[in-house]
Amino acid sequence: MPEEKLDIDERFKLIRITSRRYRAACRREKSQILDQLETQTGLCRKTLIRRLNGGCIRKKRERQRGRMAQG
Repeated sequence: MPEEKLDIDERFKLIRITSRRYRAACRREKSQILDQLETQTGLCRKTLIRRLNGGCIRKKRERQRGRMAQG
């Protein structure tokens, strides 16, 4: 059965939900949480650690990439 990928909003939501439990966990539990999130989201452990420790706000782009209008 093909595995469905999470889109970016679903990943951020999952990380936000798990962050409180992660911060309250001991070292062994943190490792288990990271293992689960790594398989669910496809993100590496270091990125997950940064996100779980408080950097889980998604910033909007100021402008779209591409050619600028010349005028």
